[in-house]
Amino acid sequence: GRLPEGYRHGVGGADEIVFVGIGLDADATIAYIAAEKPDYLTFEAWVRANATNLSPEAIAQTNKNVLEGVMPDPRGSEWRARFGVDFIHGWQLNQLDDWAAIHAQVTNR
Repeated sequence: GRLPEGYRHGVGGADEIVFVGIGLDADATIAYIAAEKPDYLTFEAWVRANATNLSPEAIAQTNKNVLEGVMPDPRGSEWRARFGVDFIHGWQLNQLDDWAAIHAQVTNR
């Protein structure tokens, strides 16, 4: 109940890129996070134990895909207009959206 209304995870975007890229079962990963609420290092250990492709090549390609992924429209256009920016990469727009959500929570706006 702490995430903003409409916050999604696990389907599409960077989550899906990572699941596919290193071979994580999306449902199992989401269930693990929901049940255990692990800290970063605990989750990293879980990923290492459960991913099916942690080759250096798969990791490099997954990182490249996340960093170069373009946020599709209509969300991409809406968020660029909302933040007044012209960059297209999803990770950048997601960062701005996350910071805006935190700001709204902290300031009660």
